[in-house]
Amino acid sequence: MAWLDLTQDATGWSLVDTGRMNEIVRDMGHPATQYPSLVSFVGNHNRMLALRSLFPHNNILRRSSAGVIRLHLSITTAHNEYPIWFAESRLQDLPTVGECSKALWKDDVNRYSIDATRFPTTDLKGSLLTRLVFPWMHVVCFFVDGLVELERTKSLLEASRSRIQA
Repeated sequence: MAWLDLTQDATGWSLVDTGRMNEIVRDMGHPATQYPSLVSFVGNHNRMLALRSLFPHNNILRRSSAGVIRLHLSITTAHNEYPIWFAESRLQDLPTVGECSKALWKDDVNRYSIDATRFPTTDLKGSLLTRLVFPWMHVVCFFVDGLVELERTKSLLEASRSRIQA
């Protein structure tokens, strides 16, 4: 389910938080005493095969195209002391922006304008991953085919390292 998305209108780009994280907290058995592990899967179609193998009870493909980054709660660990949350996104190219816009009517959706002078709009998805997602993850798994995807992964890791140290 969509967690974070990017939308563009006449005023520029915006980051959309769909409230998915709040939904997951509500779905946990006893959130006040649970400590989730955060895992991110980034890459090509092979990430979906891995997710279906690792989390066979979750319906990973349901609405999987919505949003730039999707967030899920492992159904089998939802009531454990250490539930697993997993985020997934494509490595190359943004999906069509604003794909999660059908969820914008919900009360807990927040939209944040992106200052183009502070964040390069040429790689908003990369900035989103390296500034907002990777720093919170316990594990990040990349799925790459070929040199182009490998170079993209390398640049994300280098950007992430420099932003975390800054």
